[in-house]
Amino acid sequence: MIVVIVKHPKAVEQLLRHRVLATLRTYPYEEGRHVIIKLPDGRRALGRVALVLPDFTDDDLRQFVALSGFETAEEWYVAALDLHGERPKYLVLVKLIRWVG
Repeated sequence: MIVVIVKHPKAVEQLLRHRVLATLRTYPYEEGRHVIIKLPDGRRALGRVALVLPDFTDDDLRQFVALSGFETAEEWYVAALDLHGERPKYLVLVKLIRWVG
């Protein structure tokens, strides 16, 4: 099973509070697939990829920023660039199903 590592404190907070996270990724996730979500403190959860937007636009960022944990689309995008070192190719919506282990 694919592991989604969530590192940024704002993204972690979003996931913990709302059990859903919009995240910018370089890996091509598949809608409907189950994933393991891993947090910096070692906690893990079973999740599901609810949506994948390849080649997302600025409008997509503005539409999903409320589910990212960031204040603005620009802040979210810059944080993703810093994390990945390149432009993310996918906007991915992940839903937390249940905690594991």
